[in-house]
Amino acid sequence: MDMLSTSEQRTLEQRMQKRQVKEFMGVRDITAQDIELTPPKTVSMSKAKQKANCTSTHQQAFGGLVDHCFTSCVDDFTSKALSSRENGCINRCVLKWMATQQRVSDRFQEHNAQLSQQLQN
Repeated sequence: MDMLSTSEQRTLEQRMQKRQVKEFMGVRDITAQDIELTPPKTVSMSKAKQKANCTSTHQQAFGGLVDHCFTSCVDDFTSKALSSRENGCINRCVLKWMATQQRVSDRFQEHNAQLSQQLQN
């Protein structure tokens, strides 16, 4: 790792962590070679794959939240416990992230409503 720049090392570490999480959670792409596909199995496999993809997406979002708030707020490693300043910072960071996600969700819903209305007209 001595040959990599700091950003390359960080990227490599993030990719390795994501891979470890996927392996730990047992999430992987399911292919036709994994099982014999008959019509009923195809539907259930499709649902299972959708569920795995949804879980993976949620894990990535949560991981991004944890990474962002931790790197932004925690800077004192002399104690196992969080300081009151760090604790407050993390609480504000999480609340801001949740409010942002809600706002983005609301905007997507508004946009989808406009699109469906345009398609009906």
